[in-house]
Amino acid sequence: MAFMLKSPAFESKDKIPQRYAQAGEDISPPLAWTDVPDGTRSLVLVVEDPDAPVGTVTHWAVFDIDPRSKGLPEGAADIRQGANDMGNARYDGPKPPKGGGPHPAVSAGRR
Repeated sequence: MAFMLKSPAFESKDKIPQRYAQAGEDISPPLAWTDVPDGTRSLVLVVEDPDAPVGTVTHWAVFDIDPRSKGLPEGAADIRQGANDMGNARYDGPKPPKGGGPHPAVSAGRR
């Protein structure tokens, strides 16, 4: 099987729950993955919004994730994080502009 990433908090292409948005609690959603390829030494997670009016926006960058882990808990904090496009080394949820459309979640597979 191919590497698969999903969140137990919502389905792919569903609207991201308010809890995980900047106007909500602005905490990272729980994530789970399966079928990490053999020989993987580390995982990296980059959460991007390709539909932002200003172009692609990075909301979260996590690195040096143990490939033996099965995911990240909601509100993950004790992890290595890089700066996002808001200048923060943390998760910053979506904040669609007024009048903008919904932000559907898209699960990632192996690229």
